[in-house]
Amino acid sequence: MGLGLVPVVAPIGTGYNGDEGIAYNCNADVAAGRIAGELQADRVLFLTDIAGVCDPQKDMELIPALDIAGVEGLIADGTITGGMIPKVSYAVDAVKLGVKGAFI
Repeated sequence: MGLGLVPVVAPIGTGYNGDEGIAYNCNADVAAGRIAGELQADRVLFLTDIAGVCDPQKDMELIPALDIAGVEGLIADGTITGGMIPKVSYAVDAVKLGVKGAFI
């Protein structure tokens, strides 16, 4: 974009066809990853209430960086679990769309 702006996305959906007054909290990670990819952003940041991806074999030490090729293995071996699986997956999708770096 070249404007020096950081878009903050809070995807709220609304009902339709008689349900217009209903608001839905949509998955922000899906929206952020896709928007960042379509904009060819330098970075995308995914927020979470935990430290990130931690290594259970190293006393839950934070893994400082992941690469796309290694993510599937970390999911398969149980390093990436629960709600972190979709978050990491959407980060990978964003990078595959052209984002230069994804941060969780």
